[in-house]
Amino acid sequence: MGDLTREELMGMGFRELDHFTIQNSLVYDIGRNRQLSIGSLGTFNEMMFLVEMNNEQKDIGDAVIVIHNYDFDGPLTKKKVRMLVEALDNNRKNEPDWITAVVEDTGQYERHYLLDHVEAPPDCSSCPELNITQHSQETLRRKNIPLSEIPNHRCRRYRERLFHYRNSKRVMPCEQCLKENFNKEN
Repeated sequence: MGDLTREELMGMGFRELDHFTIQNSLVYDIGRNRQLSIGSLGTFNEMMFLVEMNNEQKDIGDAVIVIHNYDFDGPLTKKKVRMLVEALDNNRKNEPDWITAVVEDTGQYERHYLLDHVEAPPDCSSCPELNITQHSQETLRRKNIPLSEIPNHRCRRYRERLFHYRNSKRVMPCEQCLKENFNKEN
């Protein structure tokens, strides 16, 4: 089954209902009369719902959308629950710091939670493992060298191509560097 326990969900802010349900549900209040509800955790009937609660009778759901079903989606994971809570929760106060990295093999973006609070996302433009500094790249551009001949930023340690943050000269860390140096989940 999945890697989630009731205790971990309760640590994320989910709570048990004060009345019996067949699914032994846990709920997370996301604001504006909405809840995330997880039922039958760790079984083949596991499901996660987005529920809009009735304005007058707070224990009654007016609308339910299934957003995870074991039959179609497999076991529920911590990563998926965290992502959904983060995306839907209007009540967040101490939101964890995170950074998104491009996974070069797939071209997909992947979110990593940082170990410590940072005022700005990690910047690899001064890393000693960088094959060419930002300053060196800019110097070559000013000399009118064609862009195709200017080397891309690459991490010598992890042998990964690095990219700039959008509209910035700062260089994003590669996926492996994030996992080993900044990721709370590892």
